[in-house]
Parts: sequence; structure tokens; C-alpha cells
Amino acid sequence: VSGTTGMFNSALEVAKFEGASIRSVSGIRGQIKKAARTPEGAFRATFEDKLLMSDIVFIRTWYPVSVPSFYNPVTSLLKPVGEKENWTGMKTTGQLRHGLGIKLVQNKDSLYKPVMRLKRHFNPIHIPKALQKALPFKSKPKLMEKKAKVPRDRLRPAVIREPHEKKISALLAALGTVHSYKTKNAKVKQRQQHKEFLRKKQKEEKEKLKRQKEAKKKLFRAMGQKEKKKQNSSLKGSEER
Repeated sequence: VSGTTGMFNSALEVAKFEGASIRSVSGIRGQIKKAARTPEGAFRATFEDKLLMSDIVFIRTWYPVSVPSFYNPVTSLLKPVGEKENWTGMKTTGQLRHGLGIKLVQNKDSLYKPVMRLKRHFNPIHIPKALQKALPFKSKPKLMEKKAKVPRDRLRPAVIREPHEKKISALLAALGTVHSYKTKNAKVKQRQQHKEFLRKKQKEEKEKLKRQKEAKKKLFRAMGQKEKKKQNSSLKGSEER
């Protein structure tokens, strides 16, 4: 939020209070960020909720005031030597008023009055759909308020059908029931066929693996016999020599 509030007169004053907390009369808290270029004294600030045009924003500041100290002890109490014990200090305003019987005149503007504040209703937080998709599941809005009931004057009036219209609607309902029953049976039949197809395919795969294993065994057996014959022939040739 940016704007001129009359709080500061120059960018230098804004720079001194960067990061300070500000508050509106309705209780919305905020923080001063940085000074704006134009006009003089304008600044940028962030708030925890949307401000209204009627809101007054204020900042609490303190300024050190040095009070000059003065100490002047009077040992004689401004009395003669023999009358020091009879000295009494200056009476307060309350003591004087009580002694003279004067009642305190109350200022009507100083009395406490009941504060009547209107209850503020804030708009619900609207999160765009693109941002909702990017949010994690725990941060997505899940509990949304129910929609208000539609008043009776906006409800659609009841339609009274004629006898032939009732027959047509009953016939359409029956046809829809038959169609749904047929589609349901077709889906069940399709699932069964798919299961049967998968079972046959699995059986064929098993038979194929079995044939491959038997072929490998025959091949390795033939290779082993051939290798054995070679070894035997080489041993016979060495013995004859």
C-alpha cells in the first residue's frame, strides 16, 4: 500500500522510521517499508489485511525530553531558630479543597463513555486456481463454506405434466434402464473376456519358456557329448604315440 498520509514531511523522516510498526484504528497492523519518490513524505507499507478509505493509520513514537534538575537545600526551613519544629509543608490542592469545602468540578469531556464500534466483516480470502495447484496439500483450501440456500421466490415452479407426457417420460425412463442394464452386462462380459485372454496368454508364455528350456538342455547336452568325444580322441592319439 502506498500513499500520502500526512505522517511525514520528507523522505529523510521516512528513512528514520523504516521497519517501524504502524496500526489502523480498526486494529489492522502494518509495517513501513521505504519512502516513495513522489510526493514528499509518501511511503510504501504492508498491512495484514485490506484497508478501507475510512481507516486512520497512526504510528506510536517517543521523543526524549530532558528535564533540567535543580537542587537547593534550605536548612533553616525559612523559619527562626526556635520555630523549626512547628514547620509544615505546602498543602496540596486536594488538602486545600477539602479544608475549604470546595467540590471538584468534573469536566464532561474527561468522563469515560461507552465505545460503540461497528463489527467489521472481512471478505473471504480468494486463492487463484493456478496458485492452488502449486500449493502443497496441507495448504490447499479444503473446508469451504456451504452455499446459501436459494430463496423460494427464485426456485423453479413445479411442472404438472399431461397424461401423454407422463407416458412418454415413463417410456424414456424404461428405455434408459434397459440401456444401462445392457451396458453394465457388456462391461462385465468384457472384463471376463479380458481375464480369459490374460489367462491364456500367461499359459502360452509358460509353455514357451518350457520349450525354450528343453531346447537349451538338448543343445548343451549335444555340445557336452561333442566336447567329450574330442577329449577321448585326443587321449587315444597320445597313447598310440
